[in-house]
Amino acid sequence: MKNDVDSSHNHNQSHDHDSLTRFDTVQLSLTCVSGVDRHVMVTAAGLSDIVHQNGTVNFGRGVSSDSLIFDPVSSCGSAKVDMSSLRPLPWLSTEGCRVGGAMCHITPPTKAGSAPPIVSPREAALKQVARLKEEFGLDIKSAFEMEFMVFEKNGTVPFNGSASSFYARIDSWAGREDIFFDICKSLLGAGQPLESLETEMAAGQFEITFAPQRGVASADSVVLVKEGLRKCLGKSEMTPTFMSTPNVEGHSNGFHFNHSLWEVNHNSHLNQNSVENQNINRENEDREPVNAPGMTNAFCDPNKPLYMSSLARHWLAGLTQHGPGLALISSPTINCTRRLQDPLCPKKANWGVENRSAFLRVRNSKSNVYIEDRLPSSACNPYLVLAAVLAAGMDGLRRKLVCPPQMDPDAPPLPSTLDGAVSSLEEDQVLVEALGSDLVSALTSLTRKSIAEKEARGLDRLDRQKEVYFRCI
Repeated sequence: MKNDVDSSHNHNQSHDHDSLTRFDTVQLSLTCVSGVDRHVMVTAAGLSDIVHQNGTVNFGRGVSSDSLIFDPVSSCGSAKVDMSSLRPLPWLSTEGCRVGGAMCHITPPTKAGSAPPIVSPREAALKQVARLKEEFGLDIKSAFEMEFMVFEKNGTVPFNGSASSFYARIDSWAGREDIFFDICKSLLGAGQPLESLETEMAAGQFEITFAPQRGVASADSVVLVKEGLRKCLGKSEMTPTFMSTPNVEGHSNGFHFNHSLWEVNHNSHLNQNSVENQNINRENEDREPVNAPGMTNAFCDPNKPLYMSSLARHWLAGLTQHGPGLALISSPTINCTRRLQDPLCPKKANWGVENRSAFLRVRNSKSNVYIEDRLPSSACNPYLVLAAVLAAGMDGLRRKLVCPPQMDPDAPPLPSTLDGAVSSLEEDQVLVEALGSDLVSALTSLTRKSIAEKEARGLDRLDRQKEVYFRCI
């Protein structure tokens, strides 16, 4: 048995070495609790040595104690390199240097006889994906709708100088279509399943959508695309921002989270409607699914009302019950509270079929059912959103919770303040256990710092919020 294990280990190292031959330099990325990345650049040869040793790289502890972005738990220390995430980064590559990128997560020391604490958002998401598969035989397919705003380089004038935009209108591109075509090409070159890029309704506002991906890949895409947009637009003297509400007037930026559950074996008894990978974030409900052996949409039952399976209803019940606890994870910054006043942002932990005012918008057809979580803002950490949604939904499956009626008038209100959101998360023991108490503590500590800044340094003012969040969140 020992020889078999060693042989497999050597095979994996050989595969990693072959992957590294495509690059001269590799950027290693660590996503912190705030959703902001830290980067370390290493040569391909240097990364090969790291992989052959213990597979970890050190992210230094030069983090300010009063930072509103970086925390001392998820931002620093020894990080494990996930070689399966290695991919090209066209926006960093040049003719003489091929640059790749790989994700990392902090690996804290383990006390004798205990499991290591969870301090990495990506690791928290991976844990919940694994739990979904092990406990229920299911996999998640998901995609974020990424809204963001583009400004001229100084960050004060919106793209094309307009005070507003027009939804999906080509004349809103101000004759700079070629820049965005090049961006699309770069994102596709990085392996991103890009489906659309269009203008939205606020000044300088755009939206990118993706085909659904399994596991944590949808969150990985958000991290990569944010960096790619910053690099590509920066070359054209423009700046994207993912802060929720950078403008005094107009709509805010959201990261709606679309997801569905899929059986991953032939013998599961949960559902009988065998359909496969389809676009879950486009408006076209008539698009035909593509069949694939062994994959079954567990949310869909063509013989049930609204084509929703019993599993889908238990899942919705879990999400609505934990809705208040999800609020801080979905809208973690002082600036996000401005978005909560936007008419397009949900106010109650409810659900509805094709209802854009609901917390959970169910998109249904006879061959496809998925859920659009409309609460996340563009400032959210995508790994934490993914992990928390999985934890909340699985609680509904585990306890077979009864789904409330559509647009339930008695649905609990979603927190509209950071103080309320912090309390709701800390009181939700299901989410705290799933994410890890250390990780939740790191998140709430950052939030409490920003609340204190609101009083001490005027962080309630938009200009001060832009100083903190505009370029980095």
